[in-house]
Amino acid sequence: MARPISYGARTTTVIRFPEELHKELQAAAGERDLSLNALVIRLCEYGLPQLRPVLPSSLFVDEEPAARFDSPADNTGDET
Repeated sequence: MARPISYGARTTTVIRFPEELHKELQAAAGERDLSLNALVIRLCEYGLPQLRPVLPSSLFVDEEPAARFDSPADNTGDET
């Protein structure tokens, strides 16, 4: 596997993925000759700017967490 571009100082963290998502991420990383870590960094760098800002009033609304994502197409409510 090729070593990705250095991102400078890093912080170690633990993220728990659903098993099926983890398999998909591993496959996507392998197809692109990236480490899983490098793929997740790229996905975060792409996705984070796509999020809408959280408005203070939305912090007090009873809604499913997935309802706060940008794309209604991604919000199917299916948690499988």
